[in-house]
Amino acid sequence: MKLIDRALAVVSAGALSIAMCVTASAVTIGNELPDYGEGEYNSDLPRVIDEADLISYSTEEKLNKKIEKIIEDWEFDCVILTVDDYRNSFSGVFSGGIQGFADDFFDYGGYGVGEDYDGIIMVVSMADRSYHFSTCGYGQTAFTEYGFEYLDDTVVSKLSDGDYDECFETFVNEVYDFVEEAKTDRPYDTFHRKISGKAILKSSLIAAPVALLISWLFVKGLVKKMKPIMPKPAAREYLKNFNQTYAKDTFLFANVTKIPKSNGGSGGGGGHIGSSGRSHGGHGGHF
Repeated sequence: MKLIDRALAVVSAGALSIAMCVTASAVTIGNELPDYGEGEYNSDLPRVIDEADLISYSTEEKLNKKIEKIIEDWEFDCVILTVDDYRNSFSGVFSGGIQGFADDFFDYGGYGVGEDYDGIIMVVSMADRSYHFSTCGYGQTAFTEYGFEYLDDTVVSKLSDGDYDECFETFVNEVYDFVEEAKTDRPYDTFHRKISGKAILKSSLIAAPVALLISWLFVKGLVKKMKPIMPKPAAREYLKNFNQTYAKDTFLFANVTKIPKSNGGSGGGGGHIGSSGRSHGGHGGHF
């Protein structure tokens, strides 16, 4: 009996240990902010945290590879976080709503590259169908007010349609393009707009028929004005009535148009200070 009792005790202890391990591993977003070293940058952190289970496994792999390329090429962090309800995702009160939630997750979670914590995070909360983009460091330069409006059109519109995989793939692709443009030329802004492939295709479909119609009308008008003539055997006949006595070039006027040069914008969404003391830009709403 003692052997049996000891065996049962060992089994019970083992079961308890396993249960504790499982419980501990399950505690992530549900209880408290992740402690990754007091907000210090950690390149090994997950960049796609899909707690709301919106993203397929294959798409999640693509997103991680694209984000790795963003970090490698431009030293700029990119994070995607989906939750069922941001208000119940961490212990504590976020006075800034989903904006404060996004800022704090980015700051205290160990994200942001370099001394200015360059990066952007996109947070989606399904309970109230809200979203928020939070930028830090160089993110405030790369994403102006115009940039966030562009993301609303290209990214958030897909959220509204329920195309979650396409939404987040579009997001990381746009992040790459916006940061690349800002670092190699200047940030996309009101006077330096980004033209999407969809817009180019739409413009082409409209412009092509119009151009053909105008060309046809122009040629038709020229044909109507033509008068049939018989060819002359010598040039003398053409010069018979031609007599040039005077020639002069006169400069009439100049027309100069000035376009103000963009200064790169004021930094997306208006700046604010998060609870960590870091400066953030951002933009959000409902979908």
